[in-house]
Amino acid sequence: SGEYRRYTARLQQMVRERARQLNSLLEEHLADIATWKRGEGLFFWVKFNEYIDAQKIADNTDGLTLSEYSQYAFAEHNSIFISLMGINAADMPGAIELLSKIARKSIRV
Repeated sequence: SGEYRRYTARLQQMVRERARQLNSLLEEHLADIATWKRGEGLFFWVKFNEYIDAQKIADNTDGLTLSEYSQYAFAEHNSIFISLMGINAADMPGAIELLSKIARKSIRV
């Protein structure tokens, strides 16, 4: 129906906007310590350049939740999985800034 097409068009637009927003925030806050790529689904795969202790991230997130998959990704690939739909657009800037601060404190030198 026409209503379904309008709904899916709005949903696709929202996903595109969140992807642009997340990419911009990653560029602003993590470009010097990580690389990333958008997955085929609704997520970004962020790989840190230096080893980061996943437990330090998990212990200091204050509002960020690491999925079981992200915990595995840290352990195996020094990476984190960020879902476009796992956080609302208004909270995304603060969450990525917080992730950046915690990651920087957790990098082993």
